[in-house]
Amino acid sequence: MADLFERYTTGPVPADHTTTAQGVQWRGQTFTPSVSHMLTQVKLRMSRRNDPGTVTVSIRLTSAGVPTGGDLAGMVQTFNGALISSSTWVGEWVTITFPSSCLAAAGVMLAIIFRAPTGDDTNCVRMLMEDPDPYAAGAQVTSANSGSSWAATEYDGYFQELGDLVGGMKGLGVGAMAEVMGL
Repeated sequence: MADLFERYTTGPVPADHTTTAQGVQWRGQTFTPSVSHMLTQVKLRMSRRNDPGTVTVSIRLTSAGVPTGGDLAGMVQTFNGALISSSTWVGEWVTITFPSSCLAAAGVMLAIIFRAPTGDDTNCVRMLMEDPDPYAAGAQVTSANSGSSWAATEYDGYFQELGDLVGGMKGLGVGAMAEVMGL
C-alpha cells in the first residue's frame, strides 16, 4: 500500500472554486515533496460536466514553478471521465495509479497535469480548488494551448500524491533518511 506524501485536502467541501479542462485547456497542480520517494499514484478531487470523454493524468517536471517538457515516461494514465461525479462543488476523489513510478526528490517541484482533449465547454472535467494559496509548496497551473505554455495561479487544487519510500528507507525518520541519502 502506498504512503501519502504531499497533499492539499483541508479546504471546504463544497469547494469555493473549480477549474475546468477541455480541449486545449489543460490544468494541473504543482507540488514539492518534503521527503524523497517513488511516486506511484495521485488522487484528485474532481467532478464532470456531461461527458468529457477520456481524461488523461500525467506527471511532468517543472521550471520556474510551471510544467516543462513532456509527460514523464510511465507516468501517464487515462480514465473514462463520464464515470466520475457530476456534483460540481463536491465531486469525488479520483485515484490514478500510474503504470510505472518516478523519483519525487525532496525539494524538487513536480506537476500533476490533467486534460480532456475531446471535451468542450459543455463536456469538461473539473478539479475542486481553493484560494489564496493554501498549499505553499505549489500552485494550480493552467495552459490554454495543450501544454505548450503554462501560468501559475493563486489557487490550489485538492490533491494527494502517494508512493513508496526510496530503497530501504521505509520506516526511517526524515533525519535518518537524509543521512542515508547523503543530504
